[in-house]
This record gives sequence, structure tokens and C-alpha cells, in this order.
Amino acid sequence: MQGISFENHWLLLLVPLVCLLFLIKRRGVYWVGHQVMLTRPLGFIKRTFRKISALTLLLAFVFAIIAWANPTQGKEEKVTKVKARQVCMAVDISGSMFGSVSYEIQEKRIQVAAKAGNEFVDARAGDMFSFVPFDDKSRLGLSVPLTFDRELIKKQFQAVADGQSGGSTAIGEGIWSCMIFLVRDALPKKFSLDIGQLRRSLESEDLGPYATSAAREIGCLKHAFITVLTDGESNAGINPLRVLAFAGRLCVKVYTIAATPERYPDLIRAVEKTGGQYFFARDIQESKRFYSDINRIEKKEVIVERETRARSLRWYFSLASALSLFVFGVFRLVAIKVP
Repeated sequence: MQGISFENHWLLLLVPLVCLLFLIKRRGVYWVGHQVMLTRPLGFIKRTFRKISALTLLLAFVFAIIAWANPTQGKEEKVTKVKARQVCMAVDISGSMFGSVSYEIQEKRIQVAAKAGNEFVDARAGDMFSFVPFDDKSRLGLSVPLTFDRELIKKQFQAVADGQSGGSTAIGEGIWSCMIFLVRDALPKKFSLDIGQLRRSLESEDLGPYATSAAREIGCLKHAFITVLTDGESNAGINPLRVLAFAGRLCVKVYTIAATPERYPDLIRAVEKTGGQYFFARDIQESKRFYSDINRIEKKEVIVERETRARSLRWYFSLASALSLFVFGVFRLVAIKVP
């Protein structure tokens, strides 16, 4: 059995003082100035009830003092779990995504992606979503910050799919914008994030001191993850490996669905280091299956905080003090009525 310790151990010095005063009183002597007054003899029953009531009053004081000293014992673990997530969907809207799925299937790739993405959104009731389309840069004008409004996310996804775009593929820009949306929602009040300085820091080797410091201040965002849907190689914008390293520092998983036959080992390793997965799709139609896989993986509860602390015994002694006072009141009342 582990020992008991006290946060305010100096309060325990009051216990012998209270006991001493009790003993002086029970010897039948009351000190009033320089005079000594002796108590008059009482009946046996009345005297017994008075002794019991006095003892319970003493115990009430002792238990109260111990409670104020805040006794603790051993360790207890407080775990905070969440099931709801913060999800950012980064979607490639480069020129190739507006081509047809195949010669036989004339539907645009982006249209197929929109259907699969919207089904993914529907399957995750209770989550917050943000949406980031990107080509050679992230399209912030078409993006949606974190929101519980899933219909807004779906409408924006469909609106992008119904439009036109072009340009290169900047996977890093899509992940970067997602990280900004996720980080802004989790910033400590005391920390002011400089987005420009953070980006410059990410573009340096080993993330740079500012990005490292920001990651330390923000902490671990285990309840957040990013999905990236693309059909090509990242050939523009910020290096995705840098942004993925930053995501990994913040415990943000990145899941990438790549509808391309090419393999990019460095990108795959960087994605997997975040705790996410890199899915190889033979064509964009397989995105639906991989979105379902991501939905299944991210259904479990996530521990976002684990705190170990000493188990407080204060309330046990407070309860003992209250019960002692109650018993004191009962016996005192009986003692008064006994002749």
C-alpha cells in the first residue's frame, strides 16, 4: 500500500493542539483568567453521552484539519477521449482532374471525386470539416474553414467539380492550407502565430526554429487528420515533405489517395511518418473505396490528453468530519434531555 502525503502538511500541527485543548477540558478544569472552576458531578448516563459527544466533536475537528491539509495517495490517471474529429479535405483540381475517367467513362474525374468525397462527409456525422481545393496553389477563395455545416462542404465540393480549373499540382500547398485551418482552431491564447514566418521556417532544413517552436506551443492535435486526393505528381508550390514533417510534429495524420501509376518513395514515407496511409488507386473511381477505408480507420476514440496525478483523499476526510459533527449533534441533544 502506498503511503499518504499532504500538500499542506504544516496544518497537521494543529492536530496535537486541538487534542491538548480537549484533554484539558475533559479533566474538568476550565481556565478563566486566573480562576479555576470545577465542573459539578453529573449522572452516569448524562456524563457518558457528554463524553461521546465531546469525542465526536474532537474527531470532527481532526478530520477537518486533515482534509484541509489535502492528503493524497498513489497515482490516478485522467484520460480525455474524443470520438469526433476535425477533418480537412484537400482535393486536386489541376487540369488533369477535369479530364474524363477513361475512354469508356466520359464522366470527369473531379465529378467522381466529388461524389466519393461527399459520401465520406455524410458518413462522419459529428465531425468538423474544412475543404481545400488546390492546383498550382491552394485556392483559398474556394476553400471552407472548419465548420460543422456538412452541407456547405458538400455544396462547395460540387461547385468546384462543376467549374473549371487548370495548372499544375501543388500537393504541399493543399496540405499547408489544411494545416493552417487546423492550427488556427487550436492555438493557445498566449501564442500569436505568424503565418509568413512559419512558412519561411518550413522551407528551411529541419523545419527551422520558428516551426519547431510553434509545434511545441500548439501541442498534439490527435483529433485532427487530413485527406489528400490527387491524380498527379506534386510539381509546384511548397515542398510537401516539409509540410508533412510539420503535420507529423503536431500528430496530424495525413491520408493520401493517389490515382496515378507512379510511385514517389519519399512522399510515401513522409505520409506514413504522420501516422496516415498512402493509398494507390488504379483510377479515380477507387477513391470511394479508400475514403471508406479512412472512415473506418478514424472511427475509434482518440486519447487527446493523458494526465497522471496523485489521488486526493480530501473528500473522504471531509465526509468523516461531517459525519462526526452529525453524531456530535445527536449525542449532544440526547445529553441535554437526559436528567
